[in-house]
Amino acid sequence: MSSSKERPIRLTRVEARIREILSQVLIKDLRGRVRGFPSITVVRVSPDLNYARVFVSFLSEDAEEVKEALEVLTRLHSEFQRSLGRELKTKYTPKLQFEQDTTIADVFKLEEKLKAYSQSSAPEVRGTVEGEPVDSMLAGEGPEGDEENLESHQKGIHHEE
Repeated sequence: MSSSKERPIRLTRVEARIREILSQVLIKDLRGRVRGFPSITVVRVSPDLNYARVFVSFLSEDAEEVKEALEVLTRLHSEFQRSLGRELKTKYTPKLQFEQDTTIADVFKLEEKLKAYSQSSAPEVRGTVEGEPVDSMLAGEGPEGDEENLESHQKGIHHEE
């Protein structure tokens, strides 16, 4: 028995099929008519299969362009509806409602916040190694007299051989 949080298998299959059909329509039939590079990410169907919420993400970050693209998708909904009616083998064709999927944008915002937080709270690594500042060692500068130590060490190795 499935838990109450899981969606019934039939609904999940119908949602996947609707997503596939609408994505094909978007790619093949409506290419160039919708700006912002839309991508159908998720479809949620009502239990009676009469309604479907179609979540669309956009590569564009321009809010005005995204708003216009959603309006265009809504205006073209009859073309989506017609294709869905032909391809989907159900008694009813769900009525479509397009919504912006902000999940990806939200993830990017969260990553930026985490990055900013980690940079602001990370301790600055400073110190010395054998009396020489770490910064100078990272810049490729060695401690004073390192060449002499290296040469004497190499001579010692050659003498032992």
